Amino acid sequence: MGETASGSTGLPLPADWPGQHVSAWDELAGCINGLLPTAPVLLLPSFTALHDLAHTTHGPDRVSLTAVLKEAITACEPASGALLVMLLPAVYLTSKAKGSVDLRRYLLQRWTPVAVVYSTGALPGVHRSSEVAAVYLRPLSDGTSKLRLFRVPRTGDAAAVEEDFRKLLRQPAGGTAHGYIADPTGAAEEGWAFVTRGGSAASGGSAAVSDAGLDPLGIGGPSLASVFTIQRGPYLRPSKGTEEPRNAGAVRVLRMRDIRRHGATIAEPDPGAALWHSDVPERYRLQAGDVLMGAVLLSDSAAVALVREQDLPAAASNTTIVLRPTVVLAPEHMRLILAYLRSVVRYLAYGAVGMGRIRPKDLAALALPGSDEPLAAALDDLEAARQQMNNWSAEAADLTASAFADARNMGQARQRIIEAGQILRLRAETAAQLDDFVYIVRTRFPYPIALRWRETEARRSADDLGPAYDAVLETAEILLCYSALVTAALAHSAAIDLTSVAALRSKLANSQGGPGLGEWTAVLQEISGKKKRRGLEAEHPLHELGAFFADETVSAARKRLSGRRNDQSHLRRVDPIDLPGALRESYDDLRLLLTRARFLADWPLNQITSVTWNAFRDQATVGYRRLMGDHAVVPTETMQYPSSALETGSLYLADRDHRPHLLRPFLTGQICPICRTWSTFHADKGDHKLVLKSLEHGHCLPDPPDTEPLRQAGLL
Repeated sequence: MGETASGSTGLPLPADWPGQHVSAWDELAGCINGLLPTAPVLLLPSFTALHDLAHTTHGPDRVSLTAVLKEAITACEPASGALLVMLLPAVYLTSKAKGSVDLRRYLLQRWTPVAVVYSTGALPGVHRSSEVAAVYLRPLSDGTSKLRLFRVPRTGDAAAVEEDFRKLLRQPAGGTAHGYIADPTGAAEEGWAFVTRGGSAASGGSAAVSDAGLDPLGIGGPSLASVFTIQRGPYLRPSKGTEEPRNAGAVRVLRMRDIRRHGATIAEPDPGAALWHSDVPERYRLQAGDVLMGAVLLSDSAAVALVREQDLPAAASNTTIVLRPTVVLAPEHMRLILAYLRSVVRYLAYGAVGMGRIRPKDLAALALPGSDEPLAAALDDLEAARQQMNNWSAEAADLTASAFADARNMGQARQRIIEAGQILRLRAETAAQLDDFVYIVRTRFPYPIALRWRETEARRSADDLGPAYDAVLETAEILLCYSALVTAALAHSAAIDLTSVAALRSKLANSQGGPGLGEWTAVLQEISGKKKRRGLEAEHPLHELGAFFADETVSAARKRLSGRRNDQSHLRRVDPIDLPGALRESYDDLRLLLTRARFLADWPLNQITSVTWNAFRDQATVGYRRLMGDHAVVPTETMQYPSSALETGSLYLADRDHRPHLLRPFLTGQICPICRTWSTFHADKGDHKLVLKSLEHGHCLPDPPDTEPLRQAGLL
């Protein structure tokens, strides 16, 4: 591997790579020609020298960067089978500027690009936001026709990324996680920009953005041009000053710096900063509901904000782009579009090093997401959480700043800091606990699982190895039991026929013992198949339950825990010498299952205590108990619900959209007459009799009072 460079690149070469330094640009082609017949050549131009060349020559003596490279490329004489790799600023391969297009045109006269690898922040001494590209070239006479494009992610396992690149080199068509194969036809004019589609690289087609539209996330929604008019802000001659403008017709001119990156709003004018005003005709003024976007990408996300009434009167500067809706958009749909634009617009700004320019004509073909209320609600929740944390941070900052404001009353200041700071410290401590998975399960998981988990943690902390080992296995069984019963209830409500529920019925009808791990596993395995969930809306909880058990790591951990549980049940107990290792391994498997089932923390288990219907308001006031965490003694809460069709006393699962799903008769709740604590129960078989068995402590209640719901649900 040879190196040719006009100066030090700052890149250390592997010890077995021979390097050759070229100090003069006019010697570059001769050096490349001397090396190509013997080995592949990697050309590493000095980025420092490129910068110096651009800034030390002026006027008629100025030499352009592309001119130097064109001269070297033209003088190269590629031999058959040769491989030349050039490391360049990515702009040379993607920009449609005349110099970059000419460079590519000269290159294609003798060479064919076979691969382009893009990377950001990869070079020492070069700004971390700068994108570079390694272009692999074969002689035109070799007849290679396919172009492989690859983008190195900023994070991730290096070995996995390398293997993904090797996979791309091996396959004849299609794409991988980080790359794809394209047709380089006409690439001199269009360039070889990397285009992302969906969650991975594009699967083929032109390397440049096509006229058919850009759909980075594969959403297939309407184009931006069909929803908004797109207009670059006019070039205005603003008057700058700290006072209000003398001309009554002048309005504030909004620049890209006025767009808040967090919150998607326009920043309030800073009284101490210079104000920009201009006398702008009415047709150029902004309107409430307009979307203001920065025309330059300065980081991984774009500056995008919604113009509100309180931001007016105002006009956009030429550093921004104005999107004006042509259709009525619901507020939640607009918030979703704003978040989407901030995230994906970076795919359009591919034509620069260090900063990308966003062009209105590129925006026009961008596909937009349709209305998605659950996603919009999730984004709203995130924004509310961010705002709340900002408020707490500001409160703490104000309290700290006022600590010594009155030096004459230090005693009072001290007391105020201690008392007022207590609630802030408690907030921080509580928030920090949410990073502790043990705390999350104990406080946020459904009561039957959280209570079992608390016992497991208590046994482990006391080094009570035998009981701790049993508690781990029992907690795993209750996790699967609860998940399976919820799955069966949701499937019954959705009219999905599960053959595994028929197996439960057979177990309850014919067996001396009731259902166990095998039956719970069968229910979860059946719903993991996509065929059973076909036709359900995308937000239905059964999709997450199905994905949970389709996970191979979950399946492996479940098998190990099931084997241990069966061994314990059949008196094949672990030897005391092996017990510490068995406890550690089974506990790790249990944590894995609980981690993958974290979605259960978002689905409250509620017991309805009262339903009061208001006919004039067409809504019900519902009292309920949220049975989440390791204690069943919880306060009664109330909510408004648009229907009275809720059963008092029954258990419901509330999904992420807060919709209640009836769990009876698969899961019921009541006071246990044996231990006098509130418990959840499911149908079981003991001593040849139908019983209700508690998930929390295993107590059994004989002779269920009403078996008809069990028959209607297919359990009897």
